[in-house]
Formats: sequence, C-alpha cells, structure tokens
Amino acid sequence: MTGLRMTAILAAITLAACDESSVTTPLEDTSDVMTATESSRDFGNWSAYVNALVTDQLSAEIASEDRITRSSSRAMLNVSVVSNASGAGLPAEVTASATNLSGQLRNLTMQEITEETAIYYIGETAITNGETLIFTINITPEGEGTQTLRYMQQFFAD
Repeated sequence: MTGLRMTAILAAITLAACDESSVTTPLEDTSDVMTATESSRDFGNWSAYVNALVTDQLSAEIASEDRITRSSSRAMLNVSVVSNASGAGLPAEVTASATNLSGQLRNLTMQEITEETAIYYIGETAITNGETLIFTINITPEGEGTQTLRYMQQFFAD
C-alpha cells in the first residue's frame, strides 16, 4: 500500500466514525464489547486495532486493489495487529464472525493486506440498513496465544 493509499483508507475510516454508522445499540451484556467509539485493545506485547465501515465509503481504486466489493449493503471489518515495542504490524492468524441482534451468525473470510511495515486483516459481510453487528475476532500473533475481542457497530446504508 502506498502512503497515498493508506491516507485514503484512513480518511474513509475517519468519515465512517463521523456518520450514522457509528451509532450503536445497547445489549444486555456489553462489558467486553468494544464499540465504534473505541478503536484498540492492548494485550501486553501487542495491540489490536479494529474498525468497520460501509464499503461504499472506500474509493473505487482502493476497493479494486484489495478486491473489496463497494456497496451500501456491505460492511468491511479491518483488524490490525501491532507490536507495542516497535509499532510494526505483526503477522497473525485472524478469524472473525458477525452476529446481528437477531442472533444470525455470519463467518467472515479474512484476507491479509501488507504495506511496508503495516499488516491489515480485512473481511466483508452483507448488511441491511440500521443493522447492528457484533464481530467476534480471534487473533493469534506468531509466537503468542490467542486473544478474542468483540466489537459492535450499527450500520446505515444509503
């Protein structure tokens, strides 16, 4: 990924955090669930950074390069695993699923995208307007144990 490409992705993520898609719906037990207002969790030697957005917020160029379907009815989960010592991206096994508030489960196929010292794990899923998804993300960096985090976000399609 070039610096310009990284800037475009970060701009799309920033815009996503400013619109209605960052609104969340409360659940009975949200004590361990990260919301759209949180973006990272520290696990000692490394941290996980998580965000999600509606894929039509990506530029056509970025979506094409990363084989992401641009649509107002698709969401993209983005996970980065970063060394707390060096700030560099860490290779990891990342799996994810999404569950809506009706309990419907969707497994995401995560793809690894590498740019210089950054590594991103991206997965997509279909969404409906106003749908809240709770992503369950399992992360196993090389040489480390598996950590699970949950991330919740509500999406609004145009």
